[in-house]
Amino acid sequence: MLTSMIPAPRLQDAAARRSLRLGWLTTGRGPGSRALLAAAHRAITEGSLPATIDYVMCTRTRGETEGSDLFLTQAEGYGLPTFSLSARAYRRGGSEDVEWRERYNADLLAFIRSRPVDVLVFAGLLLIVGEDIINAAPALNLHPAAPGGPAGTWQDVIWTLIRQGASETGVTIQLATAEADQGPAVAFCRFPIRGPAFDELWREAQGHSVDALRRDHGEAFPLFARIREEGLRREALALVIALRQIADGRVAIHDGAVRSGAGAPLPEGVDITVEIEEALAARPQPPDS
Repeated sequence: MLTSMIPAPRLQDAAARRSLRLGWLTTGRGPGSRALLAAAHRAITEGSLPATIDYVMCTRTRGETEGSDLFLTQAEGYGLPTFSLSARAYRRGGSEDVEWRERYNADLLAFIRSRPVDVLVFAGLLLIVGEDIINAAPALNLHPAAPGGPAGTWQDVIWTLIRQGASETGVTIQLATAEADQGPAVAFCRFPIRGPAFDELWREAQGHSVDALRRDHGEAFPLFARIREEGLRREALALVIALRQIADGRVAIHDGAVRSGAGAPLPEGVDITVEIEEALAARPQPPDS
């Protein structure tokens, strides 16, 4: 069942009506999802991102998890039209119900088509969506690795990096496609995971298999936690900058391909590493840093 929390209508000036219209889709599980929405909302409010979030759609309803409840409260607090379509409710038919996903995707697609936007943002969306949804509007997905890096969830990516003894990783904002993590990059950044801040942590991992580290320490393992921390510092910035590139006309998406505003192909997307590092350097540092 679709539920909604719709705020009172707000007047929009002419500039806002011409801005990039976003549909925000998420499962809202944890702090990463909340940070992405917070960054986009802040950039829009401050005027650095010419866009509007026309709606937020969460694949969980209130009462399912604490994380998604916090997310829904956040979105409502921003005054955004906020809806829920619970995937869990569609799965209640049990393991023999193999068609629940088809029904869910059909209802989600109907919702999306009834509210046309310029770009769909998959921000912490823990759901395999149908190709019709991906094709309803250009859909952006955040992947916690640099182009050519490991596929999978952010947990899988980090453990793979540790297994590989990698020297760098990154964040990619890509077009969502039917094949997970395989869409063309819109924008990306890279950052090192070697050097003074990491070397001692790598030494702690020496002589241990990744399977043992994952079993015995999990996400609390210091090297894992530090890589995740550095990724989180950049994810929200990367998403906002990628959206700004599209809103400003510097990046265009046509028929599943990413191009410059002048129409030139961008097979690897736009490298926004310098812009992100400059933004991080400009942030106020905590007193004990």
